[in-house]
Amino acid sequence: MQDKSIIFKTMETNFKLYPSIKREFIIILNERKYDYKTGGKHGKALIKDETANKAIKELEPPYIARLYVDCNDDKGGIHTKRINNPFKWLQLFEWVRDYSCKDKIKKAVFEGRYIRKEAHTTTILSNGFSEKTYFNARNDILHTALAAACQLGLVKVM
Repeated sequence: MQDKSIIFKTMETNFKLYPSIKREFIIILNERKYDYKTGGKHGKALIKDETANKAIKELEPPYIARLYVDCNDDKGGIHTKRINNPFKWLQLFEWVRDYSCKDKIKKAVFEGRYIRKEAHTTTILSNGFSEKTYFNARNDILHTALAAACQLGLVKVM
């Protein structure tokens, strides 16, 4: 298993990049061409089947191996980050968000850290809980996300 601190940093980075990942994923998905044809046996011509194309597009799981998003680094510059298995990262973010919304403190921490991208002190002051409570909730969110990431195959256990 990889070092937990590296895994947690990767998860937090990808969670903060969720809007960019989602936007790029949808763009790539919409650019995809579905060109299924029917017929062609026993001397019949191949016919482009729009209904089949639409049905396959709706049913087929959206597999995109990787995509690239622009993100800011610590020095104020912009660099490109590769996201492997973006659909699974989107699923992970959405599942952890839904899980965190069940608890008031976890919801405040999740939304403050990953959606609004605010400093922990801002979240603590605006919600009126201690630093220890904040970091305990963050720790629980990350460990839950780690378990889900293992289930999705984003993190290898061995």
